[in-house]
Amino acid sequence: MSDRKQKTAYPRILLAAGASGSGKTTLTCGLLQALKNRGLRIASFKCGPDYIDPMFHEQVLHTRSRNLDTFFTDEDTTRYLFAMNAADMDVSVMEGVMGYYDGLGGISDTASAYHLAGVTRTPVVLIVNSRGMSLSALAYIRGFITYREDSHIQGVILNQMPAALYPDMKKHIEEELGVRVFGYVPRMADCAIKSRHLGLVMPHEVELLEEKMQRMASVMEETLDIDGLLELAKDAELLPWEGKRMHEAEKPCNASAQETSAKETPAREALVQKTQSWNSTSINMHGMPEKLRAILEGPEAQKIRSAEPVIAVARDEAFCFIYENNLHLLRALGARLVEFSPLRDKAVPQEANGLLLYGGYPELFAEQLSKNESMLRDIREKIRAGMPCLAECGGFLYLHKTLEDMDGKTWPVAGVLDARAFRTEKLARFGYVELEPAEEEQEVLCTEQHGGIEQSSNAEQSTDTKQRHGIEQSTDIEQSSRKLHGHEFHYFDSTDSGSSYIARKPLRKRSWKCIHKKGRLLAGFPHLYYYSDPQFAVEFCEKCVDYGKERV
Repeated sequence: MSDRKQKTAYPRILLAAGASGSGKTTLTCGLLQALKNRGLRIASFKCGPDYIDPMFHEQVLHTRSRNLDTFFTDEDTTRYLFAMNAADMDVSVMEGVMGYYDGLGGISDTASAYHLAGVTRTPVVLIVNSRGMSLSALAYIRGFITYREDSHIQGVILNQMPAALYPDMKKHIEEELGVRVFGYVPRMADCAIKSRHLGLVMPHEVELLEEKMQRMASVMEETLDIDGLLELAKDAELLPWEGKRMHEAEKPCNASAQETSAKETPAREALVQKTQSWNSTSINMHGMPEKLRAILEGPEAQKIRSAEPVIAVARDEAFCFIYENNLHLLRALGARLVEFSPLRDKAVPQEANGLLLYGGYPELFAEQLSKNESMLRDIREKIRAGMPCLAECGGFLYLHKTLEDMDGKTWPVAGVLDARAFRTEKLARFGYVELEPAEEEQEVLCTEQHGGIEQSSNAEQSTDTKQRHGIEQSTDIEQSSRKLHGHEFHYFDSTDSGSSYIARKPLRKRSWKCIHKKGRLLAGFPHLYYYSDPQFAVEFCEKCVDYGKERV
């Protein structure tokens, strides 16, 4: 225990592991359930760009989980996003990504769970998959503790550890390595979560998920030192701004999202999210970076706030890969968000001035989406009439002329883009990207093969796209030299992935053209993270305001 007089206002721990498949998500959800059963207020976070793991957190807590990613955002913004969502919570639990030190390009620890732990000053508990190991686990643990001098690892949990072996293993680890063992979890095969082509299956597809998590929580209450984990969380280092009194009004403005049960999906009912009125304390809190504060207090944001544009957000089983912090930023700028279901609703909400089509699994619902002709027609007509639209990955596929399903059958979809979407056998252009507007003179480096991943041939596509696909070309979405961060993760590809932006792989000499920019439409495979460039969100909201005026 530290002898610091002041305790952090943000008790927190990070659960990490040596590799994917070590049980991080299952153990994290079990611990969240156990903490919830104790009546604690909990915030949960996922390190990295993954969408599905936070959905499992949400299923346990019945509130939104957040992503924290040190590639998407700088250190100050990352800490701010953590604190904004962790304020007034009894404890926060972060789940790591891949192996603990695995970061950008597989050759750097930047954007790894280790990096996040350092940025947020969070104590780490290493989950060790002990199946098939006994004393060898000590060498494994020692390697992770000593690989970096400031490893931040302050504890260990032994997963899939036989109860009879645990007491001896705990004794050896603590005496020989000097690291605390917070317990073990026996093998519980019936509680494992299955995977599919984009990762874990969705929470609603796991039979008896809540019962399984309750069983996990019950076992963990017996086999883990949860009280010790809570004490470790309380002993986290102070964040840079702590020690200054936070104004009572400076609390996160995500109450509406927190109060919305994860069960209350828009597949069952549309949800209108209202934003709070902006002032210097309604959304701010200590730790907000000055550059973000300047944008939120700037004249463009004030213009948006006074107009309060309505943005329709597609959200159902087919479109569910959504960064909640993206929505938070739009609300902070003054937008009012209305959720709808392309699967079930007949049209985009009538009051909408803008449209967000995020990623998900449209390929699993291609037939149902295709047969909802009223929705397809309404989206097509609204985009062609100038409604601003951001479409990512699955949302981008939905705007194609045709979409192939998982059985290889082709279905007509929105037809906004004169291209067809088809399935591939492996990931295409996988990983983080930096995005900037394409210029004819910029060199694009493309390779036929790299690490077994096929590269896009978009660099060879013509950039003369004026008036293609029935959409007039314009400069409504401003191009600039700023870089927007995102990532790609898809087994599907397109006969035309766009050429308006260049995606560059960090730390790699690889790049390709992507994204269709046509009028107020921006559509492509990359998932975008607005806090990496808040001005991007400002410009989108401004276009929604302009479109609203045109409608009037």
